[in-house]
Amino acid sequence: MAGQNGRGDNRSDAIILPPSQWGELKYVRPILESYRQFRFTIPGIWDPDYGALVQSTNPASYALNFPTTGADGLYFYLLMVGEVDELIWEPATHEGITTILERVTKIQCFEIEFNLCNGINRSMSFLKVTLKGPEANSQWQNPYPSRIAVPRLPQTFEIIGRDSEGNEVIKYGFVLQKWFVIRGDYKYDPRKGWGGTFQEQEAWCPSLGYRLTQVKDLTNAVCIDRGDGKDSTNPYFECPGGKVGAMPSSPYNRAQRRIGAGFITEWGWPMHYTHINSAMWIWTSDSDGDYAYTTGTGSGMVDRVWKGNYRNTVCVTP
Repeated sequence: MAGQNGRGDNRSDAIILPPSQWGELKYVRPILESYRQFRFTIPGIWDPDYGALVQSTNPASYALNFPTTGADGLYFYLLMVGEVDELIWEPATHEGITTILERVTKIQCFEIEFNLCNGINRSMSFLKVTLKGPEANSQWQNPYPSRIAVPRLPQTFEIIGRDSEGNEVIKYGFVLQKWFVIRGDYKYDPRKGWGGTFQEQEAWCPSLGYRLTQVKDLTNAVCIDRGDGKDSTNPYFECPGGKVGAMPSSPYNRAQRRIGAGFITEWGWPMHYTHINSAMWIWTSDSDGDYAYTTGTGSGMVDRVWKGNYRNTVCVTP
């Protein structure tokens, strides 16, 4: 005999949805490249409008995911679809580095077209993930700053979203390999620019317990010597013998967004995140006599200049 619902079988009325219909993580989005001519699709890895694609959901290979580098105040968004608005999110803390999690209703995607940005905001849900960790902002003026905490890396971070019953719905993991500390615009000379000389900046990082970055820590740009010491793609820049950054390499003397190919390559210009004047050019430890290589924080470009000029710096874990 049929029950009160008029059905003569014993099937439940409940519909069991697969996990992807409850919630699914689609992209991991830092602030992206503003200049259309330098925005590239790397199939399966990077989308110029949406950001990094998830490379692995297996904890054993979280190191393939964005980001592999970090600094205080940087942030990215998890772009999700499905029923995720009521999830309870668990932050992670390791070695003095914490992920601060915040549900937001829209993202500020000023670097892409207005209509595309609106489409993303209408069709997806977002979790903002901010990295909080060691920094030395109060010591920019001090030529020999006090030592700060130095995290032992690599460290694995997991961001977990659970439903009201405690079930995992979305989980994202990444492995921080390097932590960076920024020294921004602390002094200015109209002839030399912002920051300090190579020797001044070279001494500042070790005082913190860190080291001055190399080009490959920052960018995957390639400065190709065209035969006269000038860069073949932009003769304004010098690179006698050529200079190659992190791998996989960019086809230009500027960063091409990749996972695991340098701090600026992954994040872009730090000032977009931290709202502090973090300088346009920074010294690296790659030097040649009276000259050293510098990297542009807005583009990841590589140049070679006299060590007596002023540039700022970014330090990295030893």
